[in-house]
Amino acid sequence: MDITKILGDIKGKVLDAANFDLLKHAYELQENNIEQLKSNNEALKESNEQYIEKLYILEQEIKKLQKLITDYELRLEKLELNELEISEIADAILNLYLKTDETVLNLKKYYGVMPYTKIEIESGIGELSKKKILLPWRSIGNYGLTDIGKKYLAGRK
Repeated sequence: MDITKILGDIKGKVLDAANFDLLKHAYELQENNIEQLKSNNEALKESNEQYIEKLYILEQEIKKLQKLITDYELRLEKLELNELEISEIADAILNLYLKTDETVLNLKKYYGVMPYTKIEIESGIGELSKKKILLPWRSIGNYGLTDIGKKYLAGRK
């Protein structure tokens, strides 16, 4: 029942018992509605607090999982580097980098020095390039260690 309609109807009239009862009933209904809204509001506040708590817990779990993922990625990277299978020739080429303590070498200079043929050395270079350990560097014959290659050699020391 609309209280403003009732008030509009009795405007300028003397308040008799019937109008009084209608007005009283309208106010009671409105009071019940207000109480119901307060109750609903409290229930929503409790529900909201529960969701906030759940969100906090989930955010903490996400942080733990992200850290775990990072840890596993680092472990996997180390495993991949440690388990990197390379040929004897490729290993000899990498040993040149360790002996000279350089990250870029002109491997053509080592054709006559190493106990392998040019084809074997080129094959070793190709193998290391495929595994992303070496990359061609600026001028012909120069090859530089990639980050993967540097990590691999650092782990061998």
